[in-house]
Amino acid sequence: MQRPALARLATCAGLAVAAANLFASPRLGNIFMANLPGDTRTVAFDISRNALIAGASFGPGPNRAVLWDYRTGATPLGLLPGTTESTAYGVNSSKTVVGAATGSTGSRPFVWQPQSKMQVLPVPPNLLTGAALSVNEFDLIVGWAGVSSVRLPAMWNQEARDFSPVLLPRLPGGRNGEARRVSEEALITGWSGSLVGQRAVLWFGNSAPMDLGVLPGFTASVGHGVNDRAQVVGSLSGPAGQRPFVWSESNGMKQLPLPPNMKEGWATDISIDGTIVGTGVHANGQRYAIVWVQETPFYANLMVVRQRTSFRVTEANAINDLGRIAMNWSSVGKQARGAIGILVN
Repeated sequence: MQRPALARLATCAGLAVAAANLFASPRLGNIFMANLPGDTRTVAFDISRNALIAGASFGPGPNRAVLWDYRTGATPLGLLPGTTESTAYGVNSSKTVVGAATGSTGSRPFVWQPQSKMQVLPVPPNLLTGAALSVNEFDLIVGWAGVSSVRLPAMWNQEARDFSPVLLPRLPGGRNGEARRVSEEALITGWSGSLVGQRAVLWFGNSAPMDLGVLPGFTASVGHGVNDRAQVVGSLSGPAGQRPFVWSESNGMKQLPLPPNMKEGWATDISIDGTIVGTGVHANGQRYAIVWVQETPFYANLMVVRQRTSFRVTEANAINDLGRIAMNWSSVGKQARGAIGILVN
């Protein structure tokens, strides 16, 4: 991550108060993702160890799932039969991509691989819909499967025949749940309903979930990211909106601080060294990407090497263990773009 010129800071509405932290921050370079021909914007949701990006490309028509390789460009992943749009949510370094394709019958989970292209992931009997949200280096896929308003946490393993689905257990009293991220060691986080409401959970494979709890003043929690040290990040919800948290077995759940002038926010992913990424909502109503280094928050905008005053880093959705970030940019009157953010310590 890089230091911006101080002369630029005053042009970033509401961000100048963060200037005192500027020179203590890491620096951030970036590589923009190209749009598919005819499309107008891109969104990045996940990044693999070797910096492949999973996301979607948008244009006049429906969104299309895309795999981006900054070395070779964008690959559209197509659609499942009977669907009209698709989005890719997870990717690994072998170019296994997972996501959801939607149509008149709802959302259907898919896996895409170079040799077999897009194929539907099966859901358990009596369930009709689903989405695949994350995949690790061993092609273990997690997400949800459901029917009507019910969502159940699920996983699919390539070692099982035809990616046979397995429903993950929920907390006692829990009717719903989702598995949102899986680490290389098969640590899975997401959320489960319970007798006392929605709770962030941690599964070790398909074991019974560990309830990560909730902090005083909040009513619900969701796990969004997990690393191989069993550190989980996510969001707390309550009357005052959303706040980011980090959880570890040794320290329990802690609320993460927000940068100046942020009114709410959430953490989406954590790398093996504890660097956390997420998104916050500024007092002016705009979204900004956040990077926490040793749990100290930084506006991603202020870390960029070459500041583009017309662009704003709006989201940071994932980080790999080499410090590469799947993030999104926005600007007034220009195309929104997905990008790879590159941390430079």
